[in-house]
Amino acid sequence: MLSAYTIGWGGAGQWNGFTSENMGIVMTTLALDHFKNGNTNNTANSFVNYINSVEMPEIVLDFLNKNLTAYSTNDGMQRTESTTVTGSSEYYLTLDLQTGVTLVNETRGVESTGTVNVYGGDTFYLKAPTSINGSWTSSNITNCKYKFQPIVYRTSQSTMQDLAGGLKVQEDPGTTTNLTVNWTSKGNLIIHKIDADDDSVNISDTTFDVFDSSNNLVGTITTNEEGIGRLDNINLRNI
Repeated sequence: MLSAYTIGWGGAGQWNGFTSENMGIVMTTLALDHFKNGNTNNTANSFVNYINSVEMPEIVLDFLNKNLTAYSTNDGMQRTESTTVTGSSEYYLTLDLQTGVTLVNETRGVESTGTVNVYGGDTFYLKAPTSINGSWTSSNITNCKYKFQPIVYRTSQSTMQDLAGGLKVQEDPGTTTNLTVNWTSKGNLIIHKIDADDDSVNISDTTFDVFDSSNNLVGTITTNEEGIGRLDNINLRNI
């Protein structure tokens, strides 16, 4: 029954075999009668066979990975790992991005900021300046895009049949999803250099090279007369 509503006239995955509204309403009605009551009418055979041959369209969209971690790209920017929207390619999830954040849609080859729609099947990642840090979680995103409101037209004439119609499709506010991003964390790295045999003796004028996880030089630290050196405002997650 749900497949008939979904693939029938006005449904989320409406069959492209309908050539007119009248045909769509009649064949949808006959298909519903077939699946509910077991009745068969040759007029709707092609539509009933099509329903039986396909899987029920996925009516819930979501992110394959809902918790993304960012990493430095060594150009003053950071990006997250990629994620994919699961569900029908005819529908989308709407993301309200942080100021300064760009969504890179790898599937469609476009970059967007602000309020962005990503469709089922789209693979994307987020990028931002390294000045953006901490964790961010999107507002609630409606992810069940389809709620069916079938209407049956009942006729007062005994020679006429009732028809299914007005198969309205609207957003179902009952289910939501979120996307969380863990941006790179900034902080200060402090080193205290002491003598290996006597920890009361500080070692000055010692220089340390600091590398990130990709073996790129982040900076250098040189200890002072107290044996202390520091490197400020670095992305600690990649060190």
